[in-house]
Amino acid sequence: ILDTNHLLHFHLLQLQLIEIIRDILTRSNGNPASTDFLPAIEFATNQLSPRAPTDPVYQQALERTMALMIFPSDKMAPEFKELLDVKLRENIASEVNKAILESRGERSEAKIRQLVRARTWAETEARSAKVDMPPELPIGLEAEGGAHNGGAPSDGDAMVS
Repeated sequence: ILDTNHLLHFHLLQLQLIEIIRDILTRSNGNPASTDFLPAIEFATNQLSPRAPTDPVYQQALERTMALMIFPSDKMAPEFKELLDVKLRENIASEVNKAILESRGERSEAKIRQLVRARTWAETEARSAKVDMPPELPIGLEAEGGAHNGGAPSDGDAMVS
């Protein structure tokens, strides 16, 4: 997968560099000596810098990541702080999962999510076209009148009858 998806490969390497830098910052209580960053610089030099000239996106991402070593965390601009945010890990993990599923010929998104998106789109289009619609459209997942299974009281488990 990484041989064909170069951007994903770069993102994984970038994330690895961020984790190296994060570890250095944590171990030094946010006040590292310049020599503490040698492992990060070596990793960036060997793994990421050869890719930077091939695409401006790579170069910009590498520059932003390297800036984590320059600015103290309390004076870091939001664009750099976001690199240390857990959301970046989650986004890259999602990219990896999507690439794995696509490589296996499977859907990268659950069918229910596609249906919800289609329904939301249709409702938005209808409302923008001023179609007469109730303010709220139920999707059929809520219990009608507090009962499931033909009027029997529910214990909260849809699989129990």
